[in-house]
Amino acid sequence: MCVNDSTTSWTLIIDIKDVTAQYLGDALQHNASLTTLNLQYNQIGDVGAQRLADALQHNTTLITLDFCHNKIGDVGARSLGSALQCNTTLTTLNIWCNQIGDIGTQHLADALQRNTTLTTLCLSNNHIGDVGVQHLADTLQHNTSLTTLNLQYNQIGDVGAQRLADALQHNTTLTKLNLSHNQIGDVGVQYLVEALQHNTFIILIVQIKSQICENVAQYDRCSTNSACGCFHRVGTSDDTGVCGFLWPTCSHLVPCNASTNSCAQLNTVCVQHPRCHELPLCYPIALSKQNICPPKTNKISFKWKQNAITVAGGNGYGEELDQLNRPFGIFIDKKKNIFIADVENHRIVEWKYNAKEGQIIAGGNGQGNRMNQLNYPTDVIVDQQDHSVIIADWGNKRVIQWLNQNQQILIDNIDCYGLAMDKYGFLFVSDWIRNEVRRWKIIPTFIFVDEDQSVYVTDAGNHRVMKWRKDAKEGIVVAGGNGYGGNLSQLLSPQGIIVDDLGQIYVTDGGNHRVMRWCEGKEEGEIVVGGNGGGIQSNQLNDPIGLSFDNEGNLYVADHFNYRIQRFEIIL
Repeated sequence: MCVNDSTTSWTLIIDIKDVTAQYLGDALQHNASLTTLNLQYNQIGDVGAQRLADALQHNTTLITLDFCHNKIGDVGARSLGSALQCNTTLTTLNIWCNQIGDIGTQHLADALQRNTTLTTLCLSNNHIGDVGVQHLADTLQHNTSLTTLNLQYNQIGDVGAQRLADALQHNTTLTKLNLSHNQIGDVGVQYLVEALQHNTFIILIVQIKSQICENVAQYDRCSTNSACGCFHRVGTSDDTGVCGFLWPTCSHLVPCNASTNSCAQLNTVCVQHPRCHELPLCYPIALSKQNICPPKTNKISFKWKQNAITVAGGNGYGEELDQLNRPFGIFIDKKKNIFIADVENHRIVEWKYNAKEGQIIAGGNGQGNRMNQLNYPTDVIVDQQDHSVIIADWGNKRVIQWLNQNQQILIDNIDCYGLAMDKYGFLFVSDWIRNEVRRWKIIPTFIFVDEDQSVYVTDAGNHRVMKWRKDAKEGIVVAGGNGYGGNLSQLLSPQGIIVDDLGQIYVTDGGNHRVMRWCEGKEEGEIVVGGNGGGIQSNQLNDPIGLSFDNEGNLYVADHFNYRIQRFEIIL
């Protein structure tokens, strides 16, 4: 294999395996122009990774290597670690989703003790636990080049969080650390909060499921629940603590260890509680959960660029493969491929990442009710366990499943409009004419099911979003419900809906040509994108319908009457 001497960037997402990777490594050793190499979503294992790593030891031009979603494992990580000890040009290494565990992480950490050029390292979606992250923490105590470290979606717990917190008190180079979607509890979060008091340079992203109070006096209110107050942690500044229920039974609280100000009991944290005792007490973390003490404000408020990139369609309405005709529901898979319910073309289109045109994966044989036809499909989801495509075939009053070109009807005689699947694989379907999602009476369009099996439904006819907790007899309004209109407290024919891990509700406000973010309990929402009138400019939408996020947090919107899918990139 030869690499053209004038080429500076290569993207090779072509199912590369170890043998081809070896040839690529041979070519890379002698190339003097390539600066960016994208090998994501291939099948490269530890053997291929070793040959590419050997090339990195000699290459002097490569700046960015994207190796995500391969299967290099700990052995491949060891090879890359060896290369990093010698390489002096690479600044960005992306190896998320590569089956890397604690051993592989140790090799990478050892390499970072010598490497002085790498600034960005992405290790998300691997199998890194407390042991592996301790090695990284030890390295961060001394490393002076790394500015961004992404460790989200791993298995890091409180012990690992404590070690990282210790490192952050000494490291002044790291400016962004992403720890969301790990196993870090309240104790680990508190360690990290304490570290931020000493390190003011870093942006820390961590998933917080209980309420931490900052700059709040002892016992002062810290939640929308007036029965919750701030309990100051022992050994921290006097305005930082845990937001919890104010009236636990004093006799049930055990004193903290006097010498270490720690708690031996599981799921407790050492706090000041002078109303019960002059000595610090072990407070149950269960009493500080967000279901008891909902936060007054959001800990993380992401923003997106207001000018979107068209990633599908945008060539006027039509039935060519580079066109769409009134796209409705969309689904983004782990590879950033977009599945689109192309309503007026009676088909489901898959638009692969960075592709110029889509490919028909269901329907596309004219409007009809045969098994190979669709009739105004309104929504689509992909079951990522068996890779089957599930379609709301609205005009044919059925929910249909396509798997390897074979079709079967899952539900018949239903005016299906929106689809959702929970983490257990259960399918939820909204019936538009019967005004129900299973048994709940509203005018449902699109739906979303969160991790607790709460069901969120856009009630377009009443211009609101409803939420039903699991087994609830009636729902509550969580967005809109103040009549139709364009104020921040109102919606106008809401459609697509997604709820993030923090409970923030994202909804397409079709009649107002915008996407809104709403927090449960708030009287008003905020505009996320759009809201500049209906139009075709990159900062405008025209009756948006479906929406989705990719695994990096970028927002995708089905821009219905502009016949396109828009991607709004997250601002990190």
